[in-house]
Amino acid sequence: MNYTIRLVNIEDAAFILGLRNNPKLNRFLNSTSSNVEDQINWIKAYKQRESEKKEFYFIILEDGVKRGLYRLYNINNYSFTIGSWLFDKCSNRHLPILTDLLISEYGFKSLKLPIMLFDIRKQNRKVINYHSLKNPLCFNEDEENFYYLIKSEDWENSKQNILTLFQIESSMYESLKIDI
Repeated sequence: MNYTIRLVNIEDAAFILGLRNNPKLNRFLNSTSSNVEDQINWIKAYKQRESEKKEFYFIILEDGVKRGLYRLYNINNYSFTIGSWLFDKCSNRHLPILTDLLISEYGFKSLKLPIMLFDIRKQNRKVINYHSLKNPLCFNEDEENFYYLIKSEDWENSKQNILTLFQIESSMYESLKIDI
């Protein structure tokens, strides 16, 4: 298997809409227009934020086939937020997890930011259970969401815990690269 993690381009608009508007996948997402032109315009505005290193939106490919999405956003001097973690079916069932770990690590190590933030809808038990394996701090909640953080000094233990629990070989994790 060959894996590529690259930045989103305008040509990805239809794929993004296909995932974000898939009723099996979008139950816990903010709604998105189904209009391709709206998505293209959003990507054009995003590319400006990308050039300013305020946001990174990734497409994940498996043997050249687009499989998933992932974002780093709200990037500032102290933190970054992860989200828009959305995948179609993959041959490698661990690809979404590997992507989550690799892109999160990018925020900590490449961007050198001390805090990762994320929020999860309270009804999204599967994702809450997964992220709980990282031992995040729940620092807030509202009617709809829990808000979490992980500090950079806790990241390595969080990552290793996930790799161990899912029996993912370090070599598989280390073979993935982000193409920026």
